[in-house]
Amino acid sequence: MINNLIKIYATPDLIQANTISSMLESNGIKVFQLNKSDSSYPCFVMIELFIPLENEQEAVELLEVD
Repeated sequence: MINNLIKIYATPDLIQANTISSMLESNGIKVFQLNKSDSSYPCFVMIELFIPLENEQEAVELLEVD
């Protein structure tokens, strides 16, 4: 399954990541979030959103509209 995923978005803002995830999921696209927090420096956070490769074009179009 990992090989069939593509990173579609990355942000340090958890609220923005959740908003984008919700928008994609409401359009039928499964989203996987990877939170890359640094335990030594909690202020350095990066949330990456991954989706199935077959949904890439649809997700890109949705992100362009948003």
